[in-house]
Amino acid sequence: MTHLIEKPTQRILVLGAGELGIQVLRAMSQQARRHSQTQISVLLRPDATHLALDFVNSACGVGDEYQDFFTDDASVVSWLKSAELLPGDFSDVPPGLARQARAVREVAIQMLAGKPGNPELINQLLDKGQPVRRLEWVAELPGFRVTECRRDNNIDALLEPVAMALALLLSGDERKYIRQCEAHDCTLWFLDTTKSHRRRWCSMALCGNRMKVAAFRARKHQTG
Repeated sequence: MTHLIEKPTQRILVLGAGELGIQVLRAMSQQARRHSQTQISVLLRPDATHLALDFVNSACGVGDEYQDFFTDDASVVSWLKSAELLPGDFSDVPPGLARQARAVREVAIQMLAGKPGNPELINQLLDKGQPVRRLEWVAELPGFRVTECRRDNNIDALLEPVAMALALLLSGDERKYIRQCEAHDCTLWFLDTTKSHRRRWCSMALCGNRMKVAAFRARKHQTG
């Protein structure tokens, strides 16, 4: 679902990557250039297909259409809130968060593409950012349960859930269903959960249709 947040000098359009695709991002970029008095920002909302892939999709597009939604530390916090990894009233923004998030994203892209990447960066987050677990008595059950909470508000702790999601994806059975959109101007990743596991596009309604129309026109041109 798309929604618009309006402020006096800023309009923030909240999008879902796989839901809307590169075409919408391109349109928003063009709209932003036409509004000199009002800043238009686009926040890429996680699509909940898989946390690690949503994180990687925070940068998408090629050439002039490239969009990076981790522009600063605050934008990464906003993304983490959208992914429901942080509460809405979270206000601590550790310096250097965006730089580390982009580094993790780059390593994740390499790993998703079948390259070794730098697992030590991921392991650092898993080690230093691991949540605190406690055994607690819950009178309402009644009984014991293990609770888990963020260790602190440092960078490692904020990005640990993403690192864990990536580690589980790469080491689990789902890794064989990791795909990247086949559209030449789309870089979005997705998890192919279709029955046939032959999905080719981030969105059939957008990239799929565009590429099929382009292929049809190319064949028509060749036949004269």
